[in-house]
Amino acid sequence: NVCVNIALWYMKRAAKVASTNNYSESDAKEVHTCLRTAAGIFQYVLDKVSPHLDSTKVEDWHDGTVPILTAYKLECTAEAQEVTVARAVELKHKPELISAL
Repeated sequence: NVCVNIALWYMKRAAKVASTNNYSESDAKEVHTCLRTAAGIFQYVLDKVSPHLDSTKVEDWHDGTVPILTAYKLECTAEAQEVTVARAVELKHKPELISAL
């Protein structure tokens, strides 16, 4: 539960940094790092923690189910990829490179 709360904090931190009016290169890097960190924590919980939990108790903790944790992980990964593509467009990289991302 603590790991999931930390991952959710990283997601909220990324959203807060991304919502600023003066969005800089360092902000984009921080958002990307926060999202990738959160995705990694969710993956850790999926791989190492959830298999050891009692399935009857997990049902009471709705954020601890495998589908929810997987959705959180995929959301973080997708948002981090979105930041990567946005930075590539902003830096005027070639379309071929951007489409390969």
